Amino acid sequence: MNHHGNMSRGIDGRSSMEGIQRRRFRDFVIFVVIAVYLLGVAVAFTISSLFDPVAREHAPESLVALAGLDISFVIAAYQVRPRPMDRRVLLPIETGCLFVLAATIASNLISAVGGSLYVAAGFVLITLAIAFIVVVWQVSEVVGPKPVETSAKTR
Repeated sequence: MNHHGNMSRGIDGRSSMEGIQRRRFRDFVIFVVIAVYLLGVAVAFTISSLFDPVAREHAPESLVALAGLDISFVIAAYQVRPRPMDRRVLLPIETGCLFVLAATIASNLISAVGGSLYVAAGFVLITLAIAFIVVVWQVSEVVGPKPVETSAKTR
């Protein structure tokens, strides 16, 4: 961190965050995307339990387990949130959530029309890989390039 704030300039003149802020930003995006996904799973499971007697029978235990898991990710996200909070964190979170939603809907549609489980799983994996690449790119655009380590020993 320089004496003017938490941003320093990289070689190309773009802003670059310190290591701790970089990690906080990245981890916050990861934890929020997972927490939002788990919340969506809980909502979808609740809705499906209204129409499916087997799901209705297991709903209380499953929802308690999902809620506990989701809360742990929300707490983790809160603990690693960037300080001060940066609005630029919203784009990677939205992108990650939309890709996960698209993968989930697509796999359900493939299964619903009688498609192969392997095709659905392959589509999900490809979509998640693309999501990972896009979100990592978006996060790296915000946090800037990694700072270059300078050697303590100079000759």
